Amino acid sequence: MGGVARYMISEMFQETFTEEDLYVSITVDEFLFKGYYVPFMKELAELKGVDELLPQHTFGLYYNVRDD
Repeated sequence: MGGVARYMISEMFQETFTEEDLYVSITVDEFLFKGYYVPFMKELAELKGVDELLPQHTFGLYYNVRDD
């Protein structure tokens, strides 16, 4: 995307979801295993008419992955 398009999307996101942070600081453990709650995913799931897009609206690369 061009810089103008990215800027417009960023501005629209910040205006629509005023309580959301565009950038978050999390630990490596949260990013990989523990996960972190993403309120935007809950709102997006509601817009799409589904219960969840992510398990418990939480993102982590290996969140909820079992080593059976």
